[in-house]
Amino acid sequence: MTDSRFRAAAEGGSADGSKVDTRSGSSRRSTTAAAPGRTLRRLLLAVIALLVIGIGTSVTPRPVPAPAGPSATEVARSAARTSTEALQVQASELAAATADPAVQEQLRTIAQVLAAQAAALASPAEAAASATASAASAASSAPTPAQAVEAPSGAPAPPPGGASAGTGPGAGTLESFLPALARGGTSALVAATTVDPPMSRLLAAAGTGQLLQARALAAAVHAPVPPLPDRSTLSGQTPAAVPPATPPAAGNGPAGSPAVTAAATAAGTRLQAATGTSSASAPAAGQGSPPAGPCTTSRAADPGVNADAALTLAARAEQELVYAYQVAVPRLPGAAAAQGREILTAHQAALNRVRSLLGAACLAVPATEPGYALPPGFAADPAPALGRLEDQLSVLYAQLAALSPAADGQASPRSEAVWALLNTSRWSWLWSGTIRVLPGMDD
Repeated sequence: MTDSRFRAAAEGGSADGSKVDTRSGSSRRSTTAAAPGRTLRRLLLAVIALLVIGIGTSVTPRPVPAPAGPSATEVARSAARTSTEALQVQASELAAATADPAVQEQLRTIAQVLAAQAAALASPAEAAASATASAASAASSAPTPAQAVEAPSGAPAPPPGGASAGTGPGAGTLESFLPALARGGTSALVAATTVDPPMSRLLAAAGTGQLLQARALAAAVHAPVPPLPDRSTLSGQTPAAVPPATPPAAGNGPAGSPAVTAAATAAGTRLQAATGTSSASAPAAGQGSPPAGPCTTSRAADPGVNADAALTLAARAEQELVYAYQVAVPRLPGAAAAQGREILTAHQAALNRVRSLLGAACLAVPATEPGYALPPGFAADPAPALGRLEDQLSVLYAQLAALSPAADGQASPRSEAVWALLNTSRWSWLWSGTIRVLPGMDD
């Protein structure tokens, strides 16, 4: 009997078969207390959930900021391209409506130049869209064999673009086209002083090309020559403005491309178109003389492609041009010699301004050499060589425009570069008779 009770106790039961809770009292109490704790936590979580639902709190992603608008540089580029495309349409329509073969040919050339400039000003997306549209237009306008058979014999061919010449949306007259072309060029030049580099070079080149094409066309048709913008217009502050046109000199003929042997004589027919009447085109000899700089010591420009190096190169090139004109002027005939003296004075003033900019940046001013190497045959016929030297200098100033920071309304490398690019390009045209599509840049 006693043994059965012990066995029952060991197996967790009683002698009569009922189960006995063998846990200690503390274990039984902890198990009993745990149940109310779990219940309390569940109630608390339910209350929090009800509060969240009642208040309406929800987790939402952070709002995405609205995309920024186009930059000032992008706005200027787009405006220049739109203006250039409109001018190209006008030039094409005027060429189709003009009876004079010489004027018609010049207008066609201007239209081609403007088309190339517009293509250069296009963004990658615009260029791709334009190529797609051109391909689609070419495919849709190609006649099928059936169309060729059905077309009446002797029917006049439609003018380019499918519209009557001179009646399209861009149609106008030479009297309205010339100032519009000059305004487009001046606006691009002004924008070039403030946009981000390197767009500054492209706008300066396009603006220079348009302004020179307007002056060449005016000389060819004996119309008032659009004046050059004033230097203050290209300071980075003054809004673009085109002064009233001034009439050309009597007998002023077209600006055609002369033979090399007659370059100096032919240059005389382009004097008025190249120089205009702006007082800023021929500064006085003392204008732009360098003031005392703020630096006690000077430094050399850093090696490589940078604004300081470009400014230093421009100073050296100006020194060479001054020397070249000093040699050339006594050898130029008549009006060309007078114009050579005027350009020499302008280059001396430009050299002084560049030296002043170097001094303000604490950069070393290149020493003036007693003489510089001149191209072969320069002494016998300096005009063609002067054209090439001016063209080379325009490339340096275009590079300076591409590397220097935006102008701020004061004398700055950027404003000087844009102004000098315009001048060296028109002097190159004066001596050579040719205008680059994008002056200062490779065609």
